[in-house]
Amino acid sequence: MAVILYQIGIFIAIQIAAMFGKNSRNTAIVLISIFTILQVFMSWLLLLQFITIYISYNVSNNLFFNKPEKKNISNKVLYSFRTENGGRGTREIDINDNSIDSEIREKARLQNQIREQSLKEYNENPNHRKAVDNVINDMFKNIPK
Repeated sequence: MAVILYQIGIFIAIQIAAMFGKNSRNTAIVLISIFTILQVFMSWLLLLQFITIYISYNVSNNLFFNKPEKKNISNKVLYSFRTENGGRGTREIDINDNSIDSEIREKARLQNQIREQSLKEYNENPNHRKAVDNVINDMFKNIPK
């Protein structure tokens, strides 16, 4: 019974150390392993203690350090805007970048949504495609070559 309580104590010690970070947990594991090598002389007990340390390490990884990191996925879109002198400008912005003004990000997101819907309509609807192509052809019909 004392052996089992001792293994539970080692398990709890490693979990408590893990609460303070990976370095603390790793230090506790190294110290407990050194103690095990120096003080435990029975092979079955040595093996049991290293198995306990290994299980405790894996449990602490799953409990404290295996949290899925929230990756900031880049979502770059073209943003059209009016320049200060009244011209038009475009630039590529990341609509997931919180350092960009939320109003600009929302405008860019809406512009991108309109662009995607227009392209989808152009590709899927032959009447729409013909109408757009006619307008473009009429615009360039009178330009001298």
